[in-house]
Amino acid sequence: MKKIVAIFSLLFVVVAPSFGASELSKINAQIKQTEQQNKKLEQQVKTSDREVSKTKKELVRAADKVSSLEDQRGAMAKKIAELDAQREKITLEMDANRARISDAAASILFVASHPSFDSENMREYVLMSAVLSGTAQQLDEQIARAEAQVRELGKIRDARAIEKEKLDRTAKKYENEKKELDKLLKTRSAQNEKLKNEHSALQKKLRELSARAKSISE
Repeated sequence: MKKIVAIFSLLFVVVAPSFGASELSKINAQIKQTEQQNKKLEQQVKTSDREVSKTKKELVRAADKVSSLEDQRGAMAKKIAELDAQREKITLEMDANRARISDAAASILFVASHPSFDSENMREYVLMSAVLSGTAQQLDEQIARAEAQVRELGKIRDARAIEKEKLDRTAKKYENEKKELDKLLKTRSAQNEKLKNEHSALQKKLRELSARAKSISE
C-alpha cells in the first residue's frame, strides 16, 4: 500500500510541473498574439484619431466658408434691393415729369389757341409760350438724364445679380460639403470610439494573461 501511495505521489510531482509548463507556454503564446493585436489596434486608433482631427478641421473651415458666404450673399441682396429702390424712385420721378410735360404741352396749345389768355398784348403771349416751352424742354432733359441713370442702374443691378448667383452656387457647394463632412465626422467618430473600446478590452485581456502567467510561474 505504501508503495502505491509513493508511486502516485511521484507521478503527481512529475505531471504537475509538466502541466504548469504547458499551460504557461499556451498563455505566453496568447500574450504574444495579443501583444501583436494590441500593437496593430494601437496604430489603427492613432490613424483614426488623425482622421477625426482632420475631418473636424475641414468641417470648421467649411462652416466658416458657409458663414462668410451667407454674409456676402446678404450684403449683395441688400445692394440689389437698394438698386431696385433707386430705380423705382427715378422711374416715379420720370413718370411725374412726363405728366408735367404733358400739362405744359396742353398749356402751350391752349395759349396758342387763345392768344388773349392772361395777356394784353402779343409780347406777353410770346413770353408765356417761351416759359412753357422752356419748362417742357427742361423736363424733357431731366427725363433723358433719368432714363440714362435707370439704364446704368440696370446694368449695375444685373452685374450684382450675376455675382449673387455665383455666390449662391458657391454657398450651395460648401453647404453640401459641410453636410457630407458632418456625416463623415459622425461615422469616423463612431469608428474611433469602437476602436478605442476594442483597444481597451485587448489591454485588459493582456493584463489578465500576464497576471495568469506570473501566477503559474510562481
